[in-house]
Amino acid sequence: LVQLRMLENRSRDKSRFAVLGRLRLAMVFDAVGERSAAIQLYREVLSMDNISESRNRAKQYLETPFKGRDL
Repeated sequence: LVQLRMLENRSRDKSRFAVLGRLRLAMVFDAVGERSAAIQLYREVLSMDNISESRNRAKQYLETPFKGRDL
């Protein structure tokens, strides 16, 4: 997870890959029980471009933590 976080921090642009990568990373953090890190990333996704319903999914997982079934 540390390496994923380092990669995520490399690029803060709002490209498709950055948005979806940040969403997936949040889901991974949720799946392994790192809820506070997941919440921070879901909130970042909400401020980015809405790619492939990324904002809706971030809102969904802010309300109910991702459990690892839909990754």
